Amino acid sequence: PEALKPSTARKIRDAMKELGYVPSLRRPGRKTSRRAGLKHYKVILLTLSDIAPSRLLTMPAYSLYLDALIEEFNRWDISLEFCTLGPDGRVPDRISTKHCDGVVLFQKRPDRKFMSYLYERLNGLPVVWSFHAFYDPENRSVMGVYANDAVGALAAGFLHDAGCEKALALTNTFHHAAYAARVRDFLESARRWNMAADTIRDLPDGDDVDNPTISAHIARQLKENPKFRDADGLFFVSDSVMTGAMIEYRALGGDFGRFKLLGCNANLQMLDFFERIPPSIDIKLAGVGRRTADRLLQRINSGNSLPPANLILAPDIVTLTHRY
Repeated sequence: PEALKPSTARKIRDAMKELGYVPSLRRPGRKTSRRAGLKHYKVILLTLSDIAPSRLLTMPAYSLYLDALIEEFNRWDISLEFCTLGPDGRVPDRISTKHCDGVVLFQKRPDRKFMSYLYERLNGLPVVWSFHAFYDPENRSVMGVYANDAVGALAAGFLHDAGCEKALALTNTFHHAAYAARVRDFLESARRWNMAADTIRDLPDGDDVDNPTISAHIARQLKENPKFRDADGLFFVSDSVMTGAMIEYRALGGDFGRFKLLGCNANLQMLDFFERIPPSIDIKLAGVGRRTADRLLQRINSGNSLPPANLILAPDIVTLTHRY
């Protein structure tokens, strides 16, 4: 049969959207192990880090991603099961074609040896790597990720264009690889813009140090340290860090409104604490969640025959409005 004309296809999509119609992915006939498509209506999210799945939904940035991922799978009546590697780093036995239709591999940048083991263990299951991008020398990976390497440069350009003469990139930890990269890229880009830039490196550290303690330290440095008092622009690697610093700075009697601000993650739950919500970098976490689910469904329904292809969503700067 001939392909639909683009104008006809658009009319069909518009009508489906207006009616809320979602085509069924269930295929007629007896289920067999050779037939492509959904069989179990279950997908497993395998986290490749030491963060427990129960914590992911409570962490602001991750929850944006996971909520969208779960919502998209729910549209197709697909359940999402959370799973972690075993204590010895091995993939659990239930991750197989006998128990699920596909796997979302979440978070960690793997080394080559681990990737070889993982692909052998998954044994042909449709897979999408999600959240972090990485280099795959064998080009076997399908990814749905955000572009963390573009965040720092975007922030530096924004504060430069806003007329800032000295800007700081601020984080609550340098142990978080994504946060550290945002600070590093910001400082490098600021130099190219001939804008003075710095960061607060001597942060409280240790297992017993919580975020309020770090926020209080950042606030004191901004208010009392001569090295940072003349800063007129602040880029925070996450909205939660920015909100904590704002609260502590005001508690010291400071006027946080004197800074040109830019947050990151576009997390309204945090930004709602501001009287006037500052702009924030949307790294498209919800979009990554939706597109990851869509990409995995494509692989499941193609019999895992789609070629490797990476989907990287570029960040942009947004200004949100209060919920109430």
